[in-house]
Amino acid sequence: MGTGPRCIKRPEVGLREYKRDRTRRELRETAIRLFAQDGYHETTVDDVANAVGVSPRTFYRYFPNKEEVLFDASTDVRARVAEVLSDIDPATSLADAIAEAVVEVAATYDGNAELFQQLARIMGASPELRSAGLEDLHRWEAVYVPIVGRHLKGDPETDATIGVLAGAIVSAQRIAHDRWMASDQRQSMASHLKESLAVLEPLFVAIESASRTRRAP
Repeated sequence: MGTGPRCIKRPEVGLREYKRDRTRRELRETAIRLFAQDGYHETTVDDVANAVGVSPRTFYRYFPNKEEVLFDASTDVRARVAEVLSDIDPATSLADAIAEAVVEVAATYDGNAELFQQLARIMGASPELRSAGLEDLHRWEAVYVPIVGRHLKGDPETDATIGVLAGAIVSAQRIAHDRWMASDQRQSMASHLKESLAVLEPLFVAIESASRTRRAP
């Protein structure tokens, strides 16, 4: 006797993680929509939770406060960039390694232009949030410090060059973002990033060359 088609279930852990990610994204997207519509300070955690159909307690399982919702998309991009950087062949030049990684940044921004437009407007309207945005830039620096240190064979604790270069990469990324927003996305984020990083490439090449010379016997 036939048993009929079998239902192939996803692994329990995978399904749980999928549902958690879906809920987190729904909370994030709803919160940003309400912040843009009603104002960041005027929108409460209860408002966001009610709009999604969950309890405030559920909201706090995903975000410690509503400010962190604004940086959640950036956290996702950083995680992906860090993953790409960790997989890059160590023989790749620093300039090429960074260029390969920021493709991930560009793809996310270009694919979610409306989301990042809303985020920019929300944060631009609040000095408090603009200050928090500076802290987010420091988180980006922490992503680039390991790859720069690995290429220069240096210790970030003792070699200021590593932190300076990581900061320069983040500055190039920020300027590309600002130009992308100012152009109403007529030019892709990818093209803005390429232009910004092209300014840094001679610096990368010179410093990497000097680092190899210092290490030579």
